[in-house]
Amino acid sequence: MRLKHANTKELLQKIENLYNTSFPKEEKKPFTLIVEKQKRKKVDILSIEYKKNFCGLMILALNKDNILLDYFAIDTLFQSQGLGSKAIKLLYKKYENKNIIVEIESTKINSSNLIQREKRRKFYLKNNFKSLNFNVNLFNVEMEILSNNTNITYKEYIEIYKCAYGNEIIKNILPITNNSSLKDN
Repeated sequence: MRLKHANTKELLQKIENLYNTSFPKEEKKPFTLIVEKQKRKKVDILSIEYKKNFCGLMILALNKDNILLDYFAIDTLFQSQGLGSKAIKLLYKKYENKNIIVEIESTKINSSNLIQREKRRKFYLKNNFKSLNFNVNLFNVEMEILSNNTNITYKEYIEIYKCAYGNEIIKNILPITNNSSLKDN
């Protein structure tokens, strides 16, 4: 298994197709924006390959020592094979000594996909992520914030967005504090 920078039209098309089918409309940025930000070295678009087959994607927003795993998906044909955990391990290796942050839909809100949300949270906790002391309202979606470093502040988190996507986007991100009720088990 390997992570590969997506820099060909063919690979970007595969990633865009998986991106479009894997994430809700309200959570997606225009894919053309993501590609443009990669050209400016503000974002990394990675293909996850297993046995020479495209099996997933990672889109990362970059800022100094902090990285936001903005989008992560494994193609349904390859799910439930442990490839997601292997990809996270490769991510840790590729971005060694970096703080990696993820956003997940809140597990503290009743929703039609609560089981999926809880499963996603358990996946990240199993892969050495911990809950931070804030959640966010991200474009009107409550998100839990997790990281491999629990000392990340809201300001550092916002700086990733500013660096990668510009100041305009942060108007759509509001902090929700005091998540002491969130458990890491």
